[in-house]
Amino acid sequence: MNGAHVPRMPPERAPGCAGAAARRARAGRSACAAGFAVVAMLPWSPASHAADRFSEGLLFRVSKPGLPASFVFGTVHLADPRVLDLAAPVRGAFASARAYAAELGADTLVDPRLEDAELLPAGTSLASMVGEPGFNDLATRLVAQGVPEATVDRLKPWVAMLSVSRRAGPTDVTTLDTHFLGLARARRMRIVSLEWVDEQIAAFDGIPMDTQVALLRHAVANRDAVDAGGEAALDAWLRRDLSAIARLSDEAGRRYPAMARHYRILAQHIITNRTVLMHHRLVLPLREGRLFIAVGASHLPGEKGLLRMLERDGYSVTRVW
Repeated sequence: MNGAHVPRMPPERAPGCAGAAARRARAGRSACAAGFAVVAMLPWSPASHAADRFSEGLLFRVSKPGLPASFVFGTVHLADPRVLDLAAPVRGAFASARAYAAELGADTLVDPRLEDAELLPAGTSLASMVGEPGFNDLATRLVAQGVPEATVDRLKPWVAMLSVSRRAGPTDVTTLDTHFLGLARARRMRIVSLEWVDEQIAAFDGIPMDTQVALLRHAVANRDAVDAGGEAALDAWLRRDLSAIARLSDEAGRRYPAMARHYRILAQHIITNRTVLMHHRLVLPLREGRLFIAVGASHLPGEKGLLRMLERDGYSVTRVW
């Protein structure tokens, strides 16, 4: 990415966006973290809209003869106090585990080289991609978030899109991912990272530039719709309704037909492709059993979802809660 070597270390799970630029302004340091909290709240999901027996529930037992059972839990990457009120079955499953696996299994080791991953190559301008007056609106919003004005024009479109789409929330509330990580550390559980920060950055960098720009323009022009989509996604999660989460993509495509193709492309790169990687990283840890797996709920349902992948591996997957 821009010729910089990106160390293989997991990023900070701050709620919101990739935002190294904003964090740099606030704290004088940088840590590039792809903002999957924002992806979770936008109306994008690749899950099949066909009948899916994994259409309800967030906690699933994964078992195979001769192995201790493990559990898969679908999280939501948002800082909201409602998501931290864990149900008894979830607490029990976590307590039974001896290892914890998550999309990002540890905090960021801050490295200033990571900020390069958020920036366009020298001589490239975000303003020239977005055009006026959209860029002026974008710049105003990002500067208000703490991004240095001189940095805005250097941001990659996907970084700017995640930043401008960030859902405002309580500053004193942690994400569910961070909460689980703290619990795992307190219990001295083995922690398994299912992907690394450079892999997440590559997932976004792999999105075609025309789609990155289209998504950014859409987020700037339709902030109210983005907020509504986030509330709908959170509401579906609180109801443990995976089918509703899957339908959000189709509903957004119908509302904005010109964006449907871009939604599909984003979902392929950010959900489907990453689910394949997570599944690969789980092969060996699952053989040991007693693993608590916490990944975004969008990764669970559908024929290309994690639960069906585990079934095809010979595991019995049953809904617990």
